[in-house]
Amino acid sequence: MARKRSKPTTPQSPAPTSKTSGKAAWTIIDRSSMIAAGVLAPVASAGAWRMLTGRKPPTIDGDPDVDVKEAIAWALVGGALVEVVKVVARRQAAVYWVRSTGERPPKMKPRK
Repeated sequence: MARKRSKPTTPQSPAPTSKTSGKAAWTIIDRSSMIAAGVLAPVASAGAWRMLTGRKPPTIDGDPDVDVKEAIAWALVGGALVEVVKVVARRQAAVYWVRSTGERPPKMKPRK
């Protein structure tokens, strides 16, 4: 019976952790948080408007039945809440990244 030759074993080093894979992972996490914020922001804005006024938000911009002041107030409240939701989502993604990796997300430098 012929003996099979085994291949010489070479010590395998662990897969290199490259900065590119970290950047790609952060990009996915960051973009996902922005998508989630984009979905949640209109819901939060409409809910805040209902809580403040007790009415549905004036979602049709050119509706002549909506007072100009109310339309402008809706634009201010809605726009501000959209940005707040985006900031919170992005900050939470960064906090998750720091807790997971122990480092800041790529391209985020500490403030001086």
